[in-house]
Amino acid sequence: MTRTCAKLHCAIASAFIAAFLGLAVAAALAAPLIAFVFVELCCLATVAAILMLEVRPAVACLRGVEADRAHRLEIQKLRQHLDRLPETQHPLGM
Repeated sequence: MTRTCAKLHCAIASAFIAAFLGLAVAAALAAPLIAFVFVELCCLATVAAILMLEVRPAVACLRGVEADRAHRLEIQKLRQHLDRLPETQHPLGM
């Protein structure tokens, strides 16, 4: 998954979660008790599924890119440090 694709997944999931939150509020205001309970359970299950299936891998991808950048920066610092060290002969003459 690319970084752009991960951002898109997060944005779409946020829109779905906002829509389900609106549906839950509307059900709380206007629906009878049994319908309210059913709608709330459906909304919670759907939001949990969206978070688990879409958002979690996208966030992991976005975090991985940041970790990869930090890793590359550390490797670059190590190489610069090694370049500053003087060259020496191998102790066994190899």
